[in-house]
Amino acid sequence: MHVRQDEVVYPLSSDAAFLELLSGALAALATLYSSILRHCDVEIEALSRTISSTARPRSEGGKSDLDTWRSIFQLWVESEIFESLSERHHGEVEAKQAEKRLKRFADEVIERGLDSKRAMRLVDSKDALHRFYALNVLILDLKKFQLANAEATRKILKKHEKRTSLPSSVVIPSLTLTVRGNESLPRMMVCMITETLLPVIPSIDDYSCMICTSIAFKPIRLDCGHLFCVRCLVKMQKKGTPEYGNCPLCRAPTVFKADKCNALPNTSEIQLLIQSSVANLDVALMNFLKDWFPKEVKIKAKENGEEVNKEMAEELGIDKDCRVM
Repeated sequence: MHVRQDEVVYPLSSDAAFLELLSGALAALATLYSSILRHCDVEIEALSRTISSTARPRSEGGKSDLDTWRSIFQLWVESEIFESLSERHHGEVEAKQAEKRLKRFADEVIERGLDSKRAMRLVDSKDALHRFYALNVLILDLKKFQLANAEATRKILKKHEKRTSLPSSVVIPSLTLTVRGNESLPRMMVCMITETLLPVIPSIDDYSCMICTSIAFKPIRLDCGHLFCVRCLVKMQKKGTPEYGNCPLCRAPTVFKADKCNALPNTSEIQLLIQSSVANLDVALMNFLKDWFPKEVKIKAKENGEEVNKEMAEELGIDKDCRVM
């Protein structure tokens, strides 16, 4: 027995017009977001040039806000305003929490006096700080705006789905506006600040010795490519046992191969660097660190000098508590 099946089609012209209107609005927002991103790209590039000019290493008799900008950027990173780096809460921060963190960051800048005339000697630095604040406020506003639009769109489609039984997930697959792939606009802007603006000021974390965790003073680059203080390598060599002959990072057998020919002359450490010439004193990096981290280099030089004097006194059997009257 053949059963006839008839198909009945109900044209939903009003619904089609509604969905077309909604899709058009979302497309317009996506275009707006792309325009904002291009504007921010230009602003961040310009801001990086301004900060770079005000935060150069201090020349003799010149002014520089290097220390101030380094403190501001370090505080911004530690505040984790928009992106949490902790293992437990890794990822984007919600708008309400981001607003609290941004306010805490601004208050901390004021509390530390980083925006004062004493800290910011150059007029361009003050203007750049206001522009940096404005960028952060814009990111926060965009997070709020994006959240409000996504929530409004979700509710509209939920109401439409309830009335028509047409699933919104089929009609419009995604309600999250993104640019340049799958990244949201606020997150893209944070990445731009992190990758373009922050590197203008060298971070001491990028030039630290992994043994003593402070700045790599008189840096020695081993054959494996890793960088350490000359004093730290001296200590490892003095141990003399095989386990201290390997690089602390990659375990390559390069420590005992450090050569006195590659250290600076007239230093006590070169007498302890031995064997073949495969360790290289990074002279260019050493001069770079002196320019960009003068305080840290000075402190490390003083500590090293005191440590060398103490070791020499112990070798000579001199009591460190001995006083000449």
